[in-house]
Amino acid sequence: MRKAVVTLPQGVRVSPSSANGLAACSSAQIALDSRAQPTCPTASKVGSLTIETPLLREPLDGAVYLAAPFDNPFDSLIAIYLVARGPGFVVKLPGHVSPDASKGGQLTATFDDQPQVPFSNLHLEFDGGPRAPIVLPKKCGTYTTHAEMTGWNGRTVASDSSFSVSEGCSGGFRPGFDAGTQNPVAGESSSFRLRLTREDSDEELKALSIHTPRGMTGRIADVDLCGELDARNGTCRESARVGSVTVGAGAGTNPFYISSCWAYLTDSYRGCDFGLSIVVPAIAGPFDLGVVVVRSSVCVDKHTAELTVTSDELPSQLQGIPLDVKDVRVNIDRAGFFLNPTSCEEKTITGVIESLAGSKANVSSRFEVGDCAALPLRPRMSLVVGGRRSTQRGRTTPLTATLRQGPGQAGLSRVRVTLPTTINARLTVINDACTRAEFEAAKCEDARTGTATAKTPLLDDPLRGGVYFVRNGHPLPDLFVALRGQVDFDLIGRITIPGSKHLRTSFNAVPDVPVSSFTLRLNGGRRGSVGNAANLCSRRGRSARAELSFTGQNGKQVDIRQRLTVRGCRARGGRRGRGRRSRRRGSR
Repeated sequence: MRKAVVTLPQGVRVSPSSANGLAACSSAQIALDSRAQPTCPTASKVGSLTIETPLLREPLDGAVYLAAPFDNPFDSLIAIYLVARGPGFVVKLPGHVSPDASKGGQLTATFDDQPQVPFSNLHLEFDGGPRAPIVLPKKCGTYTTHAEMTGWNGRTVASDSSFSVSEGCSGGFRPGFDAGTQNPVAGESSSFRLRLTREDSDEELKALSIHTPRGMTGRIADVDLCGELDARNGTCRESARVGSVTVGAGAGTNPFYISSCWAYLTDSYRGCDFGLSIVVPAIAGPFDLGVVVVRSSVCVDKHTAELTVTSDELPSQLQGIPLDVKDVRVNIDRAGFFLNPTSCEEKTITGVIESLAGSKANVSSRFEVGDCAALPLRPRMSLVVGGRRSTQRGRTTPLTATLRQGPGQAGLSRVRVTLPTTINARLTVINDACTRAEFEAAKCEDARTGTATAKTPLLDDPLRGGVYFVRNGHPLPDLFVALRGQVDFDLIGRITIPGSKHLRTSFNAVPDVPVSSFTLRLNGGRRGSVGNAANLCSRRGRSARAELSFTGQNGKQVDIRQRLTVRGCRARGGRRGRGRRSRRRGSR
């Protein structure tokens, strides 16, 4: 026989699990062009060999060795050597193995230009067990191996051989999922861990989307975000790294694990606020398949600050070798980056996992932090009204509310501000509110009534934006605060007039994120939305107090009667004052 071409059935493929402890035989070690005994390492042996020939009484025994990638006669990724030893001689036969990427890694082995020596039987047996180099198809059925053998006389003979797979067949998609923080203490920094697994019988992984509950946040300000070009090429700087990833690939009980994989935080990706670039060096045993980069988008919900992380499609094969990914572990462990919620309510981390076959599995993992009661709640708010020519009864007045919180406190969940009867609403302005659809389409400038600024230690720069009246299904329009910056966030306050006396704004869905300061400024002047029901510089105006109510994410509540600071009152000498002098005069 001069040439043999053997094509294994589609579905029979190389198993990444075989890379555990695997070595390869170099061209120098096999020494094909010499009579020297090969010195292939024991770890490169992948099977056994027996040759029966009429030239010898006893069969020849030998082994099958994996050739070093691209250091073999074929300059190919996969090649093998058949080595058999006889009395006083050694047989060394090279074979080329070609995986067809278009057919799921279908394998074809070719042995060409073989010596003109007769044999009656050639038996190859590849190793089995958890490190077997070849894995069977996933689906039950009958599979046929096709061989074409050509003799030195030019004649070609085709032969088929079939086998059946009847156990352990693929059936559905039930991936395992677990996620949470390593140190679940309220408000504390902790690494975040996620693990995704599947069994051999499950369909292969394609993509995943993870949704975190309120309060799970990250300090973006501490990270040097990776740009698009570096993120795409897997060349992000160390200052952008936020965690590590471990990937297990291959069939059986002992998949091959690659642990030197890194996760980097990137600029916006696929229309989301941020992204992830996960860089996986695909090195398995003697095989170096290059660097794999998997991108993910990170969207921040603009009403709840919840995170949704959605991956691109995971690679299913590299250079024709199916990966059979069955274990993915993500560890966001950058020091001080990930923060726990300050609410101890039971939460759920949810996700959707998609398979290559198109199946989708909804997964979830229970999550809860403790020690919320230990967090203090000490918010401080100042309210400033008045200004030049804005203190008289019947005039509109600017109003500035500034909320501050120190570090280490519970986040706020609800804030309610009830203004005194000295301040009322200008309904003609409020009734000019835009619709919710107009607000979402950024066509609400005519209903703009002020500005707002929020500072958080999580972001590099403050969030800034306009304040608008928006009709939102309530008797009075709601107050929409459109904060824009590294992330976009809409804070919604409901306006009511309890007892037809007091103007009240309630923010009932404040996100569980640390905020060092928040300032809301309502305009005065012709388009001012609040006015003076009394002279602000009078005794009544100066002594008026607002009722403030703060509820923490940990359930604590703080109620404060806060005196308004009045600007624009005349001080002694006819000057308009601010601060103590004007307050003293107003009290006389």
